[in-house]
Amino acid sequence: MMQEYVLPADAARKIGTKIREDGSMEVYSFSGFIKDELGGSRESRIKCGESLNIYLREDRAVVEEIVTGRMLGTISFDEDELYYVVLPLLEDSKVDANAIVKKYTVVAEIKSKAHVSIELTIPKDLADAPVSNEKLIKEFLR
Repeated sequence: MMQEYVLPADAARKIGTKIREDGSMEVYSFSGFIKDELGGSRESRIKCGESLNIYLREDRAVVEEIVTGRMLGTISFDEDELYYVVLPLLEDSKVDANAIVKKYTVVAEIKSKAHVSIELTIPKDLADAPVSNEKLIKEFLR
């Protein structure tokens, strides 16, 4: 339903941190994290600065190691609005995405967070098409 109100590419250009511009592409950065409930076991497997694959699966941003393809977890955001910007862009085939581990933070004795920087490469000519859920809502109300 939020697709009617949020235009992800336009919003990404407004709230993301622009890192660089390459010809017809712009690269924006967003902050997220992977929760580790096992007390740092992930830290020994992933090194800071390591690049990870990121993609959308079951409406969640999932990260995996590039070489092994091993799933490392799902991305969460401190800022709720990023869910409505980043997730729709991950399913757009014109947008390239990767995540880079920036640091680890110990939250509790058995929990830690892997802080990641999500980089989205967005074509300059990518325009959002407004979505209308009016028909879907009318079907539910019948």
